[in-house]
Amino acid sequence: MILRSVKALLRYLPSYFRARLPLMLLAIIGLALLDLFSLAAIFPVLLVVIKPAQVENFAGLDGLIDLIPASNPTQLLLWLLGGLLLLFALKNLIAWRIAAWQYRYLRHLSTALGDRAYRYYLSASFLDLQARHSARDLQKMITIPPLRVPLWRFDDNGGQSW
Repeated sequence: MILRSVKALLRYLPSYFRARLPLMLLAIIGLALLDLFSLAAIFPVLLVVIKPAQVENFAGLDGLIDLIPASNPTQLLLWLLGGLLLLFALKNLIAWRIAAWQYRYLRHLSTALGDRAYRYYLSASFLDLQARHSARDLQKMITIPPLRVPLWRFDDNGGQSW
């Protein structure tokens, strides 16, 4: 049932957007993996904070300790915290770009679907339109979000009225 409705939805989408839908899903999965990796990177920092004297005995940090030029556990902790901060900043930058791309994709998709509905409305015969509830059709044709109404308005003389 759900698969059938997803197939129907994919047929309704314009081909331009249907082709980019797998990229959108891959971006969401990639962002989830980045979140998982950045959360897993917290554990080495916690191990160094909890047991700084036994840093050399940690099984997962052997290769990492050799890469970092730290002579004592405090320097290692500072290097790990700096790397963690850099990792989270990079992850958030990538997440911000993916979210901006998704919003742009959805805005263009909404405009394309509204344009399709508007073209159908203009090309349909009067008898077809008479049998339907035209207010709902017109609501589907909105291609841009409505503007917010300000708390104040300008009156006819150019002044502000509340």
